[in-house]
Amino acid sequence: MRGKAKRPGTCAACHKPYQRGDRVVGMSIVHWQCAGGGGFSAIPPAPTLEFTRLKALAALEEAIQSAAQVNGVSDVLEKQWQRYEKLKASGLNPGSPNEEKLAFRNALVDAVKMVF
Repeated sequence: MRGKAKRPGTCAACHKPYQRGDRVVGMSIVHWQCAGGGGFSAIPPAPTLEFTRLKALAALEEAIQSAAQVNGVSDVLEKQWQRYEKLKASGLNPGSPNEEKLAFRNALVDAVKMVF
């Protein structure tokens, strides 16, 4: 049986209650998640803002490298890269929270400019 529960009961796998209308599977009724069809059994924790910023900068750095391979490296690009590196270092080791925010923002803007 696969579908929605017609009446409330208890899951045979995790022994937690299910309600009428919950997705269930099997002859001995189990939650859809318990049968392996639900993906996550619990919502994974959200990444931190700092982690997300660093992943975005890493993706932009890869795009800059690809653009440099296609278009070549000019003196202007090298100067922009040095400025970007200083801003990123300032964002990673800030003196204040506001300095970190501004440094990452400026680094992000510079990275986007280098890609295009």
